[in-house]
Amino acid sequence: MSALSKMRANLFSAANENTLALANLKFDFSLLKVEAPTEFSGLGNALSKRRKVEAEDGPQHKTARKLSALFEQLVPSTPELIKAYGLRSSEIIQMNAINPVGTPKDGPFESFVGVDGTAIWAAATSGIPALGVYLLACLLARAWDAKEATSIWVELVEQRRKEIEYGLENCHTVSESSRFSIFQDIERSDLACWDASARAWLQSADQAKIKEQTQLMLVVKNVQLPFDGGASTYSKVIDAWRHAMSGLENLLCGRAQIISSRAVLLAFSAWHVYPDLIVLGKDAIKVPFEDLCVNPGGVGTIALGPRSDSSFEGTSWSLALSHLRYYGDPITVRSHTDLSRVNIDQLHIVALGSLFSHWDVSQRDLSAAAQWLVDLWGLVSVNGEVCSLKTVEGLDWLQDLAHAASQVVSPRIDERQEALQLLGYGQRRAKRFFGVSERKLEPFFGLAYTPVLAALSEEDNEMRGLVYLRTLAEDYRFRPGDAVIVIEAKPLAASPWFLCEFTTAVAHSCASRKRDLDGEVLSEDVHVTWRYVTDKSRKSSTANSEALPSHIDGGPRLASLHEWETFPEKRARRFADVNPPWMEGEQKILNWPNAPALFSEPHNAESAQSCKICAGSSCCGRPTLPNECPDAADKRPPHRVTDCIFWLVNKVGHFSLFRKLSAEPYEIDRWKAGTSSQQLRVAKIKPKILAAYLQYVVHPTMEEHRDGCFQIPYEHYADRHKQNPATEPKRRTSKRSDQSPTLSYTIHQVKMSSHGLALTRQDDPDDWNIDYVREIAREYQGSSRRANALRALGFATQVYRQLDGATISLKVVASSLDEAPWLDPSLRKAHFRLEEVGGQLFPALIPQRMPRENALSCIAHFESGTLYIPPEDFGETLAIASGNSIFVISEVVSDPFDSVDNAHVKRIIGNIGRPGISILIAPISPRIRAPANEYNVVNHFTYDGKRENNFVATSLHLSFTDWKIPLESPGAASRTIDQDAYFIESVISVLDSGRWVADLDILCIDFHELVKLESNGECTVHGRRQPEHDYTSIDNWEELLDGPEAVGIFRAHDNWAARLAAVSILCQKGQGHSIGILGPRAFCLECLSQEYSKDGLRAHESPLPSICID
Repeated sequence: MSALSKMRANLFSAANENTLALANLKFDFSLLKVEAPTEFSGLGNALSKRRKVEAEDGPQHKTARKLSALFEQLVPSTPELIKAYGLRSSEIIQMNAINPVGTPKDGPFESFVGVDGTAIWAAATSGIPALGVYLLACLLARAWDAKEATSIWVELVEQRRKEIEYGLENCHTVSESSRFSIFQDIERSDLACWDASARAWLQSADQAKIKEQTQLMLVVKNVQLPFDGGASTYSKVIDAWRHAMSGLENLLCGRAQIISSRAVLLAFSAWHVYPDLIVLGKDAIKVPFEDLCVNPGGVGTIALGPRSDSSFEGTSWSLALSHLRYYGDPITVRSHTDLSRVNIDQLHIVALGSLFSHWDVSQRDLSAAAQWLVDLWGLVSVNGEVCSLKTVEGLDWLQDLAHAASQVVSPRIDERQEALQLLGYGQRRAKRFFGVSERKLEPFFGLAYTPVLAALSEEDNEMRGLVYLRTLAEDYRFRPGDAVIVIEAKPLAASPWFLCEFTTAVAHSCASRKRDLDGEVLSEDVHVTWRYVTDKSRKSSTANSEALPSHIDGGPRLASLHEWETFPEKRARRFADVNPPWMEGEQKILNWPNAPALFSEPHNAESAQSCKICAGSSCCGRPTLPNECPDAADKRPPHRVTDCIFWLVNKVGHFSLFRKLSAEPYEIDRWKAGTSSQQLRVAKIKPKILAAYLQYVVHPTMEEHRDGCFQIPYEHYADRHKQNPATEPKRRTSKRSDQSPTLSYTIHQVKMSSHGLALTRQDDPDDWNIDYVREIAREYQGSSRRANALRALGFATQVYRQLDGATISLKVVASSLDEAPWLDPSLRKAHFRLEEVGGQLFPALIPQRMPRENALSCIAHFESGTLYIPPEDFGETLAIASGNSIFVISEVVSDPFDSVDNAHVKRIIGNIGRPGISILIAPISPRIRAPANEYNVVNHFTYDGKRENNFVATSLHLSFTDWKIPLESPGAASRTIDQDAYFIESVISVLDSGRWVADLDILCIDFHELVKLESNGECTVHGRRQPEHDYTSIDNWEELLDGPEAVGIFRAHDNWAARLAAVSILCQKGQGHSIGILGPRAFCLECLSQEYSKDGLRAHESPLPSICID
């Protein structure tokens, strides 16, 4: 080594020693703060006080400074990008709808309200390099979930330190800040919070720029461009970040660019800057965004290349993460193709896509299928109300799907394109959303099938069952002699006899009594019904006419009828000597010895018309022999007498369709025909019938209360039958004492009078009380899993309708909703009651609401997309904080007098600055300040009747203890270092002029048991004289903690926070039974005392509760 080389080495060694010595100085450069660029001033002014302090002096500022120093030499110079991002950030945060200001109405969450721009302002006050690093945070938050992004940050920090150390060892140029940075610790928890702030900002900015984001996604999802390559995770991420910043800088400077890296497109979305684009495909299409932050000359050109596979979804970024788990080899993960979030209406479109995938709807039929759903809802609903029934909640799922379908066929091109993309996403990616089952989900709820439409069009209940099987036989292309319908034997009232019936499945041609102009006999298509009466089951036919009841005509045992009350046919005829059929093989085989000629030989119109004397009757009775009809001997061939054997094809209620063994049903694709809206309209099905059918189809596990039949309140039946007590059936009392008595009600009582028969079915709900709408619907019900998933979506919609602006992770559609733990057994069953419409009873779904714990579990699931937390774990939950939302149970931010639904949850725009989903739970046994040992702080003046707010300085505040428990979702595939959710012990404190009074346990309040005091009107009598009872004013917290002897009036009028705090404190002290809540209306204590008067009181002692909260 030369002397010069040795000298350089010594100098470098001395420099290293000096650097190491400097590192030992107690100097924390992360506390340094610089002035933010002018473009970010709007952001800083709009930040809440709490967030601004955190950004300038808190952990976020330290993280920004440390990362800035670590990566400053890698951040490219992009002045126009920094300027544009500052303007865009300031523009977004100044939108009132996106960044509301906290008010006292938000209670303890007031300081947490608003957009989380903490990390942006922390970066802006830490220098230009910090802003570049923050843009990297937005890129990672857009492409990866929180756990993966945090792991990437840990790896970047580690590799960057090694890179700096290598540079120092090899005489590379290293800035002073970078030298110091390798000795600064950056905790994983700090990186997680840094990512969480960027992630929350993205959610808010996406909502602010929803139009531009939607337009951009329409382009990006159809483009297949690679990410920048690299040998390691570190190089891949750094190269993509630098390429994105440089590319966007050129566009902002007005230089047109050919976009070759997908990182640039990702940057458009993550940084919310939108240059105009030219997309080159079959045609060159310009996509104008007209973004004022972009120079007009900055146009990006994208070439649409061929897709490598049909499952291509856009962004695909593959990295190997070595800091994701505690143990194991590095995990290769791919960036999520779509971490974008959707609102509940957009989720319905994705769900519709899932439904269409189960229905096998092709791409060319998407619009037609969507229009069919829209028309279906139009037929069921009348001015938005379901056929005048109280069943809107029973068909709310259909209304939601129909609204989603209307977006698919929207006349607005941009709206339709977005809906089609969501629909396609559901078809490809949400196949499991409605459950996985071996049983196929019947397309179009069975309403595309001609037999269903024909049956539901019938007015008569039982005729629906018959028409269904007859139309089914026609669809199977059965000939008249190929099939017969067997009607279940009916017991005759007050007798041991049974009426057995058979009818044709396919109409056959028969000579009529009419002739044409030439005198030729005309033919017509007719149905025939055969009957016989027996004293035993159908398997035996030993009955004789002498033993028949007196009210039954003692004619032949078997009759063939063309016309009767329930099954109106065209004629009625009798034929003797026809043997009745009998069934065997568990009633799946029908044996008909010496069957009518219709079944014993091929039937055609010519043979029916050939016999002028029998006029076609021979086909309905025993086969006619030639010598029995002299005139027909030379006109028709002899009939062959045979026994016919039939095989069961289908059964609906009391009707069974049998086919001859020689007749094979025609294989048809029943869903290809009848799917048009026109056929649905032509069917002219009554809305109430259609609504009942749809309810049955989607609720295979529906409950009809108990005892296997519908039940209606006893009073309802008594009102309808009070003029005829004899018709009142036996009263049935429910086993539960909290329910009103109910009774079974037979809907259909059919009387038949043909040929002197007067038959009344027995009043047995398990016998003949069959609803054929329901019976037909059973043929097309999906599996219970799919029904549960549809119910779960309905309940989730119920929850999210009250959360204005809340969004949902699209990852939720990757798993089945029926597996969600928040859909507990009580919610999986649909309960119906009977509603009377037009003198008839129809099923109406009894509305159900999810309990509070289930609603919170649902929110956690939809926020994360993957998190399954049992509802019982939310028993002590006050709120859930995730992304840019805080979901608070309404009782925490409501006046105790208000009637708030226990399950109601309120969404507050904001967050608590923690990663993942934070489940805020109350501490055990919150503390209350002990009464002061000073006599002069409690006055307890006599109440003067004035309604005042003497607790103006009272406020509620939220703080957190160090108790935090990570929560791993059941069934998690790997033990990752970071978790999706955490239980955070959260304390709601009440302060008076900044002085602590108590920590509240609002969940201990039984709001339903609170006594609410309210007068019917203002009193004009008692106010003129001295009150008869003693009342004491409570005008400060010390007077409440050291309560009065007489009834106290807590004077915090129109101050819900102080009133809620007082109720909570009293309940925590075990005095919840002695609280009365006064409402906003004027009141008179003496009048209230008279209403609540009780015996055993001392003189001047008021009967009102001990503490009345005004």
